[in-house]
Amino acid sequence: MRIEKTKFAHSNTYAIYIKTRTGRAGVIENIIGEDLDVAKGGFLSINTKSGGNQSTPDDTVEGDLGYPVLRNIKFSNVRLKDVMTLVDAIRVPPEKPILGLSLSNITGDCKKGITLANIRDAVLRGIQANGFDGPLLAIDNTTGSGLKGAVPLKK
Repeated sequence: MRIEKTKFAHSNTYAIYIKTRTGRAGVIENIIGEDLDVAKGGFLSINTKSGGNQSTPDDTVEGDLGYPVLRNIKFSNVRLKDVMTLVDAIRVPPEKPILGLSLSNITGDCKKGITLANIRDAVLRGIQANGFDGPLLAIDNTTGSGLKGAVPLKK
């Protein structure tokens, strides 16, 4: 899926919300966003762990197969204006971490920075956010590049 040259203007939701849950299985991959303008609300939320409809006919896939796979997620050249949360990607089970999350050339203002949990091969570069309370980057069980200066995510 590719999202290009798009403006998001909202007040209490995320511009991009990637959502599934444990027990659903499946693969979500190759989501690419470039040249995006985001005003108000949040920019990116990822939840592969919980919530949503839990009574569909295909529920529930038990064991390791039931954990959804999320990989190859890339966002670049994103401009923020009065954004509440830059990235909230903490509702990810450690049993199936996100494989490859890239955030590059993100500029503007937000009230809350980036929180990441259970991510492998993260790439963060060119993040020039301002106006936030607390740390720009808080992580737990996350590896990759551009993570220098991150604080431990409070649980």
